[in-house]
Amino acid sequence: SFSKILETEPERIDWCVSEYVELLHKIHDTEVPEGKLPDMKKTALGWAKFMKDHLPEETGSKLVKLVEDVPYSNHMIHGDYHTKNVELTNDEVLLIDMDTLAVGDPVFEFASIYNALIGFYELNHDGVVEFQGFSYDTSVTFWNKVMAAYAGTDDAAVIESLSDRARIIGYTRLIRRSIRRGGLEDEQRKKEIDHWTEELIGLVSRIDCLSYKA
Repeated sequence: SFSKILETEPERIDWCVSEYVELLHKIHDTEVPEGKLPDMKKTALGWAKFMKDHLPEETGSKLVKLVEDVPYSNHMIHGDYHTKNVELTNDEVLLIDMDTLAVGDPVFEFASIYNALIGFYELNHDGVVEFQGFSYDTSVTFWNKVMAAYAGTDDAAVIESLSDRARIIGYTRLIRRSIRRGGLEDEQRKKEIDHWTEELIGLVSRIDCLSYKA
């Protein structure tokens, strides 16, 4: 997997980024007949509505509207596109774990990627080593390089804007997931929820569009 390459051959990170993004563009360029795959926007809207009970009223209402305003897209997203799900077999790059396929704006894809690389581990950097196999620093570097390559620009402002949009969906999903699994009753997990919530409130206050197509 790409996780193994990044763990054992970190000098190949740029090659991994190039292959990872090329395959991602192929996925996102694929149009899907209506009704053949779940609409990720509907799922994300459910997460946002759940969060209305756990955010200041103005923030919760704006979060729901931000998700509602993401245009419908019939283009494919993988839904769990982390480096363990991208394999290299006989010099061919292959994608596994296809049960999360859906349609939607790329923002929903990148929210999942952000969580798998960074979001889960912002307060526990060792966690990414346990899951992905490589360091948190490598994870952050990989994320930033992927964002630049996907957008086709090194403009830091553009990359930050796209990252922030993904983080809004990513944090929404993380907070909901942790709360539903009893995170508010566990001291360490409560710290994570508080951290993600603080980040989410700040992002929602300054972001007015989530779509990567806008």
